[in-house]
Amino acid sequence: MIRFSSLGSSSAGNSIFVDVDGTKILIDAGLSFKMLQKNLGLIGKSIDEISAVFITHEHGDHVKAVQSIFKVVRVFSEVDGNIHHGEPTTIDRAKITPFRLSHDEPCHGYIIQDSIGNKIAIVTDTGTIPCYSLGFLVDCNAIILEMNHDVVMLTDGKYPIDLQERIFSDEGHLRNEQAKELLELVSWPGLEAVMCYHLSETNNSPALAEYEAYAGVQKESPGCNVVCAHKNKPTDFTTLI
Repeated sequence: MIRFSSLGSSSAGNSIFVDVDGTKILIDAGLSFKMLQKNLGLIGKSIDEISAVFITHEHGDHVKAVQSIFKVVRVFSEVDGNIHHGEPTTIDRAKITPFRLSHDEPCHGYIIQDSIGNKIAIVTDTGTIPCYSLGFLVDCNAIILEMNHDVVMLTDGKYPIDLQERIFSDEGHLRNEQAKELLELVSWPGLEAVMCYHLSETNNSPALAEYEAYAGVQKESPGCNVVCAHKNKPTDFTTLI
């Protein structure tokens, strides 16, 4: 069984709690340590229960609390040299496999599997999905997927052109339409849940992200549940049995 909850997601901080048959891990620790503790408490958990933290990349909104917890929780990251594209790590009952993404900082997504084959994918902070990583997203039962921005909101907004170009680039962030196209490629009848993740507060809205996500899964996974991560509070648990 896999249960997961986004503890918070925005340009200011990101962290995901995942329980795999009782083995509890975090993907990223980008909230402040105080907020991380608070939001774990809101879902009935604590730092003391966490077996490991897996880092996608070293930007501050993904590692803010790492310095406060690394002495008591094992950290896996590219900087620490203990994750490599396609090479799984087993932590008690959880199997975690990193795969390379495309960002302006070396970045990985993750596949997390339980003992009976339930599989979730976490894809965030990437301007595109490298072709050599696409196969990792096949046959997932749940996908936590960056839907960072809406093109019209970004181009009509207040961001300067150079920042817009960075976000639009292949080493930037996934826009809603790209995420929809990815879901169209990897959706299948076993896809039970999609979480829209890392939404820009300025250049996106939950309604727009959810609309595109539903459009991406409606053909192959019409019963898929689509939700958006919240900025400062946990989501309800999604459970795969």
